Amino acid sequence: TEQTEKGYKVNFTEYGQKAEVKFDQIRLSAASGSKVADGKKRTIKEVATPAGYKIPESLVVQKTDTEEVIETKKRKIQAIKKQQRVDRKEEDAQRQQSNWLKFHYNK
Repeated sequence: TEQTEKGYKVNFTEYGQKAEVKFDQIRLSAASGSKVADGKKRTIKEVATPAGYKIPESLVVQKTDTEEVIETKKRKIQAIKKQQRVDRKEEDAQRQQSNWLKFHYNK
């Protein structure tokens, strides 16, 4: 894999194909330590929505965006919000569990 201006060139070994994958189509796993191939970490400016979700500044709808671009941005924003909702629920559940365990063992 090598980094390009728009994303990464990826070799799909099982399929014997090479393709350029955009940055927004890639998710770095926790196992990889979220390191980019050349060691640089990209900083992404985030915008907080009124509901408290954080979305990248690049996904904010601009006046110059076409309908197609607006639809793709909306889908990406929905996916990000869904993931953040799931993360919040997991954190709340973990917090409640730890509080209950503290209470239970302090009796």
